[in-house]
Amino acid sequence: MDIKKSTGGGRLRHRLLSLVDRLIPPNLRGDDQSTWKGRLLILISASGFVWGPLFAPLYFFVFNSSGAGIALLTAGCSTLLIPVLLHRSRSLTLASHTLLSILFLIVMAVTIARGGYPVSGLMWSCAIPMLAIFLLGLRAALVWVSLVIAKFLALGLAVAWGSGPTLKMTESQMHLLDITGLVAFVLLLLSIATIYELERIRTLNISESANKAKSDFLARMSHEIRTPMNGVIGVNGLLLDTDLTVQQQSYVQTIRRSGNALLEIINDILDFSKIEEGKVELEASVFSLRDQIDEIVELLAEAAYGKGLELTCLVSDDIPPLLLGDAGRFRQILTNLIGNAIKFTEAGEVVVHARAGRPDVADDPQDTTFLVQVDVVDSGIGIPLDGLETIFEPFSQVQESTSRQHEGTGLGLAICRQLTTIMGGEIWAKSTFEEGSTFSFTVRLEHHAGELTSSFLDIGGKLLVVDNNPNCRRSLIQSAAILGIEADAVATSSEALNRLRKSAAKDAYPFVIVDLEMADGTGLELAQAIHEDRDLPKILVVLLVPIGNRFETPSLEAAGLASILAKPVRYGRLRSCLAEILARGRSTKVAPPLAPTDVDANPRGRVLVAEDNHVNQMVAVAMLRNLGYRADVVANGLEALETLECTPYDLVLMDCQMPEMDGYEASRTIRRRPPLVNLPIVAMTAHAMTSDRENCMAAGMNDYITKPVRVEVLKTVLKRWIASDAIRDAAAS
Repeated sequence: MDIKKSTGGGRLRHRLLSLVDRLIPPNLRGDDQSTWKGRLLILISASGFVWGPLFAPLYFFVFNSSGAGIALLTAGCSTLLIPVLLHRSRSLTLASHTLLSILFLIVMAVTIARGGYPVSGLMWSCAIPMLAIFLLGLRAALVWVSLVIAKFLALGLAVAWGSGPTLKMTESQMHLLDITGLVAFVLLLLSIATIYELERIRTLNISESANKAKSDFLARMSHEIRTPMNGVIGVNGLLLDTDLTVQQQSYVQTIRRSGNALLEIINDILDFSKIEEGKVELEASVFSLRDQIDEIVELLAEAAYGKGLELTCLVSDDIPPLLLGDAGRFRQILTNLIGNAIKFTEAGEVVVHARAGRPDVADDPQDTTFLVQVDVVDSGIGIPLDGLETIFEPFSQVQESTSRQHEGTGLGLAICRQLTTIMGGEIWAKSTFEEGSTFSFTVRLEHHAGELTSSFLDIGGKLLVVDNNPNCRRSLIQSAAILGIEADAVATSSEALNRLRKSAAKDAYPFVIVDLEMADGTGLELAQAIHEDRDLPKILVVLLVPIGNRFETPSLEAAGLASILAKPVRYGRLRSCLAEILARGRSTKVAPPLAPTDVDANPRGRVLVAEDNHVNQMVAVAMLRNLGYRADVVANGLEALETLECTPYDLVLMDCQMPEMDGYEASRTIRRRPPLVNLPIVAMTAHAMTSDRENCMAAGMNDYITKPVRVEVLKTVLKRWIASDAIRDAAAS
C-alpha cells in the first residue's frame, strides 16, 4: 500500500524515504535493522548540512567572525562525508563512529568557544551516547559514554579553576552560538522522529498488505471450496429423500455430517478473519427474540434428539415482543453455543433460558435499550477450572483428546466473544467437570414499539400438559400462555389420570398434551387409558414425539390420538395443531406430525436459476421442486436476460461468477429494463465475505444466500420475496 494512502497525504515523506534509500548501500537494504540505522545516519548528515550553511553567513557578515563562520560551515559540510563513507565502505560501524566523532568535536569546540556548557552543549553531550546506543549497540556505546564523561570532567574542572580555554566572543555571538546548537539538536530530534514515523508506516503498510492478501486468499479459497461443497451437500440431501437401505442411509448420513463439519470450519475461519480486520458491521432489523430462539432450537433439535437428549427453551415474559438489532449475529452466537452444548453432552438435556435485564439507565424513561441475557445449560462433560481461563481464546481446545473426539477449529467461542463485545455485551462460562456447563452471554438490543399479530386461540377450557421433564413442562406452559390458553402440568401418568377424573364434572380439560416417553409408562399407554375410561368426557390427546420420529397412523388412531406434535414445540405450531383439530370438528382422525419442512402440493411460484455449474443446477432445481416451486435453469447472465424477456418469473436465483455475463452485470441490466425493475433477484453465490454481499446489493439484487445452500435458508428467502407465498401464509393464519 502506498504511504500517501495510509497517512492521508504523506507524499513528501514518501519521496524523502525513496531518496534516502537510494543513498544506502544495497547490502544494507535487505536487513530491516541495518536499513533503519542507515536511514538515521543519512538524515542526521542531511540535518548537519542544513544548519551549517544556514548559520555560517551570520558569523561571516553580521558578527564579522570569519573564523567562527568557517568553522561552522566546515562542521556542517563535513557531515556530507557520512553518505560517501557509508556507500564506499558499506560499513555501518565505520560510518557511525565517524559521525559520532564529528559531533563530539563540534560539541568540544562549542564548549571552548562558549567558555562553559550552554544548554545546547549539554543536550548534545547527552545525545552522543544515545545515538551510539541506537547505531552501535550498548557495548560499543560504552566507549562514547566514557569519552563524554572524561570531557565533562576535564573541561568542567578547567573552567572551574579559571584556566579553561576560551575564545573571545561577544554576548550576541554567544547567544547565536546557543541558538545554533539548539536548532541543530531540534533537527537531530526531527531526524529520529522521521525515522520512527517512516518505520511505523512501513510496518503498517506491510501489515495492511498482509491482511489484504489474507482476505483475498480466504475469499478465493472460500469460493473455490463452497462451489463443489454445494454439490456434495445438496446432492447428499436429495439422496436422503430417496429409498435407501439401512447401510446406505448410514453412509449418506456420514457424508452429510462430514460435509457440514467442513462447512462449519470454513465459516469459522472466514468469520474470524472478518472480525480481526474490523469488517463486521451490525445490521439493524426488527425481530421477535422468542421466534429467533424457537427457530434455532428447532433447527438443532434433530441432532439433540438423535443423541437421546431433551432440548427446551424458556423465554421470560420481561422480554419485549419485538426488538431492534442484528438478528443474524444473535442467531450465530446462540447457534454456536447450543451446538457446542449438544456436541459435548451425551445424556440428559440442554436448556436455553432467555431474560431481559435492566435498561442502560434505569431512571431514564426515554431509554429503550435492553440488556438481553441468554443462558445455555447442559449436563455434558463439563470443563476443568483451568480450561475456563482459555476457552474463549482463538484455536483453544479444553483437551487434546476432547478436540479429537468432537472435532472443531477452536474458533467458535472466540468468534462468539468478539461478536458479543461488538453488540455491547459479554460472554462467560461456569462449569463443573463431568457434571455440566452453563454458557451465558448478553447483548444490547433496542425495544421496538410495535406488537406481534395476535395469535390467541379459544379451546373452550384449560390445557393439561403431561411430561416428566420440568423444563419441557415450563416451556409448554409458556407457549400456551402466548396463545391465551391457561395450562396445568403434571409429571406422571397417574397424576394426569387423577387430575382428569377430579375435573370431569367441572372445568374439564378439552385437550391433553402427552410426551411419548414417561417415567411411569409411555404416552401411548396414557392416551389409551384416557380413551378407554368411560367416566371421562371426550378428551383430545396430542402426542409429543422427538422431531424426525416416525409412527404408523393405524396404531395411533387405535390409541385415540387426535394429532402428533414434533418436539421441541414452537407456539406457532402448537396453535396450528390445536386449531386444526378444532376445525376437524374434534375428529379422532390422526393428522401427520407438523414438521418444519411441510410444503404445499400445489406450485408456489416460478423461479429462474442462473447457474453455470451443472451439479449446482441439479441441486437448486431439486430443492426448489421439493419446496413446491417450478424451476427453470440458464447457464449465464445473457441467457437469463433472454429468458426473462419471454417468460414471466416470480424470482431469480443469480450466481455471481458466470461466463459471458456474470451475475452482477446481469442484475444491473435487469434493473435498467422497466418491465423487470421490480423482479426479486437473490444472489446464490460461493462468495461469502462481507464485501461480497455489499457488491450484490450495489448491483441491484434484493437478497443474498451463500453456498452450500441450506433448504431452511432457501425456504425463508423465497417466502420473503415471492408474493404468492406471502398471500398463502396470510390466508393460512
